[in-house]
This record gives sequence, C-alpha cells and structure tokens, in this order.
Amino acid sequence: QAGGPGVVPIDVEPNVGDRISNIKIANNMVDMTNTVIDSSGAKGLHGIVINNLNAAKPFNGIEVTRNTVYGGNLNDVDKHVSGGLILARSAQNTVISNNILRRGSYGILIDSGSSSLKVSGNQLSSCGSGSTEPIRIVDSSNNEISDNKLWNDPANIHPFNEVSKNIIEMGDSDNNIFRGNDAVVHLTGKRSRKM
Repeated sequence: QAGGPGVVPIDVEPNVGDRISNIKIANNMVDMTNTVIDSSGAKGLHGIVINNLNAAKPFNGIEVTRNTVYGGNLNDVDKHVSGGLILARSAQNTVISNNILRRGSYGILIDSGSSSLKVSGNQLSSCGSGSTEPIRIVDSSNNEISDNKLWNDPANIHPFNEVSKNIIEMGDSDNNIFRGNDAVVHLTGKRSRKM
C-alpha cells in the first residue's frame, strides 16, 4: 500500500540460528503489475528472495523453479518492482531454473557473496533499464550461469533491445562460469569465463 515499507511475496530469509534445507519454490505465479508506486518508489521490493545474510547453517537444497514473475506490463511506463524479480543474497547451494521473468529492474540479482548457485534455463523478457541489467552478479563467486535467454519483447513500451540482453558481473565477483546463454556477457573476475 502507499506509504508502506514495501512487499516481497515469497521470502526465504532465515533468522540467526535457523536451519535451511531442501526448500522448493515451484510453479508459482507472482503478478506485481498492479503493485503501488508512491513518492518513495515502487512498493514491490523483489518478487522471490533467497537471503542468507544471517548465515544460517546448513543452507542447502534450495530450488526456485518454473515460477512466473511479472514486474510490470509491457505497455506500462513504470516497473512495479524496484529490485530483482528473483534475488539471491548471500545464498549458497541454490538452483534457479526455468523461470519466466518479465519487466523487472533486475530479472535475477545475485549479490553479497552468493556462491555455488546454478542459474539455468530462465527466460527474461524486457528486464533491465539504463542503470540496471536483466542479470547482475555482484561480489559473488563460484556460480554457474547457463542456457538463459534474454530479450526485449517488441511490444515493450521501452526500446531496450540492447539493455535487455546483458549479463553483468561486478565488484569482487570471480570464478563464475557462463555457458550457452542467449545474452551479452560482461566479465570482471580474472578467473571467470565464458564457455
């Protein structure tokens, strides 16, 4: 609602001392196209969040698969989600696969030391902007990004044909493997590689 702190519809965010094991988030439709935008911005913060900043142990066996997340309609000037349609923050041992993502500031945002992620087979349509990318990897290493398809839908109100194809590695990210993506991949890490 307007004036509120914002919303994340699906949020795996353990507290200190919690254990996370064998969680599957599958076959959900997350439609945030009508989420409120007020003077502070979009009230949709993220669509699906996997966040382990509190360092839960163990933290393994998480799967985010076959979900559909809409952050805005193609004819809408605004995106209604300010962050990632899928956010992996300080996450480990997580599979993000075969999701359909449309009109997000970020389609998939991976940050804060996330590692051992497998991000594959996702379809990202009309994500990114002048200052954001469909897939952004920040300060995260030892991940595999493969067989993802990124494009700008011709019906999108914004002409983001080039922006909507970018996968960007930033900060201290390293040793990430990029394979078979229909995208333009920008590497930062010395040991990261496109195959």
